[in-house]
Amino acid sequence: VPALRALLPHPGGDWLAAHAHLGIGGIFINLIVGISFRLLPLFTLSSLQSPTRTWLACLGLNAGLAVIFVAIGLGHFHCALVGGMIVTVALAMALGEMFAICASRQRRRLDWGLRLFLVAVGLLLPLTGVGLVAALTDPGSPVRNFYALLALLGVVGLAIVGMLHKI
Repeated sequence: VPALRALLPHPGGDWLAAHAHLGIGGIFINLIVGISFRLLPLFTLSSLQSPTRTWLACLGLNAGLAVIFVAIGLGHFHCALVGGMIVTVALAMALGEMFAICASRQRRRLDWGLRLFLVAVGLLLPLTGVGLVAALTDPGSPVRNFYALLALLGVVGLAIVGMLHKI
């Protein structure tokens, strides 16, 4: 199909990897970060400490994911590092806000659901570090498999189990 090749000029495997990043990062990780700004204050009896930091974290996360998607789809894996750095800064801002929320909480004791959820959220920064290393490796590298496994089982799996336990 010539029209499709003109639209997606690079091989399909790269677009599949880009789609996977957008699915995991754009849906699951974005959802986890977003709901944490709503549910953490609710379950810890606290409030958002900096709405500006919250918005900047969400905007940075989405901007970085857009850069990663286009860079991987076009086969420019080194350019994906720029998007990865944007995502890393955004996640650091989000984790800073979550730490501030937890530090100002009125409910001192955290139950198991919140503990699991906070472990999952805490794995976001190591996940970005592994992702930055994975961007520099070959497509068949075990680092890329570990990156996907850490994202799905470590972050997404623990966050879902933690919130399901809480709810």
